[in-house]
Amino acid sequence: MAVFSILFLCFSVLVSIIFFMKRNEVKTFAKRRYSILVACRNEEENIENLFAGLRGLNYPVSMFEVIIVDDASSDGSWLLLQQEVQKSSNISVFRLEEKSLDYKGKKAALKFAAARSAYEYFLFTDADCLLPPDLLTSYNKKINDNTGAVIGWYITRNSSNLQRIVDFTTAMIFALSVYLDKAFSASGMNWVVSRQAFEKVGGYEKIRNIVAGDDKLLLLLVKKAGYRINFNQEYPVSTKINREMSRQRMRRKYGKFASNPLPVKLSIILVASYLLSMLISMFRGQFDVTGYYIISMCLIWLSGLWHFQQKFRFTDLAVFLFFPYLALYYTIAGSLGNWEWKDQYKSG
Repeated sequence: MAVFSILFLCFSVLVSIIFFMKRNEVKTFAKRRYSILVACRNEEENIENLFAGLRGLNYPVSMFEVIIVDDASSDGSWLLLQQEVQKSSNISVFRLEEKSLDYKGKKAALKFAAARSAYEYFLFTDADCLLPPDLLTSYNKKINDNTGAVIGWYITRNSSNLQRIVDFTTAMIFALSVYLDKAFSASGMNWVVSRQAFEKVGGYEKIRNIVAGDDKLLLLLVKKAGYRINFNQEYPVSTKINREMSRQRMRRKYGKFASNPLPVKLSIILVASYLLSMLISMFRGQFDVTGYYIISMCLIWLSGLWHFQQKFRFTDLAVFLFFPYLALYYTIAGSLGNWEWKDQYKSG
């Protein structure tokens, strides 16, 4: 057991070095043109804030467009979209009258938006997200000629300590996977895909019938096609969540074990084995193992804070130490059990 603890400590040192080396990495400063694509379904309470964030982008209006597709909303979303679009010259809104049976989730709406876009790069986000003013400028720094996708990150507004850890840990995992050239997932709230890569892989055609994981599966297709994947750690978008649905979101988020590439599956199994064996060692009174674990997790946490330019909080660190066990629980629960998230459902 001590051997695995020392190996984990070595891994944490490697992670820290990578985070320190990659913080200020810039691919290019060339200005790109973006089509921001948004699928909207029953989001009437978020429409006003969505448009406010889009209008607040600090980027030339001639260099980006926004295409919002109402995905057969049953509330007042479409009426509000029609009202708000009158105030913006580079925003277009469309409506799908019925939910697609062939394209699960939001794929039909995003496919529709992509087909009506004009620019070279698609920025995907959600209707309940607020975009920071300099988001597009930050993506410029992460795109070069062979870039197929750039993964961003998100934070939850007015979140609990646990939700903050979930968001930040997700960002660190995404970033590390990219830096190790093992990118396996992205968040549809904040990421960019080149039009060339999107069209080369056929958009959502190959994954149209899969309920969840739109962005994860599209990313894997882009990576398989030979494109470079980069990460943008500068500016997260912010989203909100109904706390009553947070457990369902966690089940959905971590319950996609089956769709992971084999190396990611093996890594999850290895980490799970280490976590469980560490608990056994603690019950046996082998507390030196706990010391290695705490040091390793502190190194990862502090280097991650530095990389993402976030503030240190003692309460967050305490939660972070126990978070891997919570993630392991939701991986099992989400993979084997049921979950419901918006219009998506999974039966175990």
